[in-house]
Amino acid sequence: MEFSDQKKLKLFEILEKNSTQSQRELAKKLKISLGLVNSIIQKNIKKGYLKLSVRENGISSYTITQKGNFEKANLTISYIQNSLDRYNYIRLRICKLVESIAESGAKNIIIYGTNELAEIACILLIEHDLNLLAIIDNEKAGRKMIGKTIRKTSFLKNNKFDALIFSSMEIPKAHVDDVKHYGVSPIKIHGVRSAFDKDFVIEA
Repeated sequence: MEFSDQKKLKLFEILEKNSTQSQRELAKKLKISLGLVNSIIQKNIKKGYLKLSVRENGISSYTITQKGNFEKANLTISYIQNSLDRYNYIRLRICKLVESIAESGAKNIIIYGTNELAEIACILLIEHDLNLLAIIDNEKAGRKMIGKTIRKTSFLKNNKFDALIFSSMEIPKAHVDDVKHYGVSPIKIHGVRSAFDKDFVIEA
């Protein structure tokens, strides 16, 4: 889905809840410039997707027309399809990463991070009969994820494991240093990005 369509769908969703928001408020919620908001609104009014009404108190109201609701439905379907395609693509790539780790003989795995990629990795580890030893996230330590208590990085100090997967496309150097502080060899460290980029290497 293109950027403009994403913003259009978000605009419709916002106006559906409150049609009397100012363009400045819309710009803040859409995280775009005031000028771009005005441009998007004017284009959608010309296309018949939005109708502008000005109340007696001077407050503008943007109503989604029947044609606009049809457009919103199409955008929603497109967004869902794109999300499913992205999920399947990422799942396939992470699956290849997990398969590679399994083929290396690794059994006990630790995942660093608690985002959506971590959830996919956790499921794939189970499917490949690998043991998810722990999930690490210093900020969320003590909470639960897929039934496991999230640990702090200090868990690495006294627990043996075969591989550690960073569940993020970009790995902050601070996170790598955090892991290395506990003597983890770069050989054991894997990034989700490595499933996408064969030349991706964690520096020693």
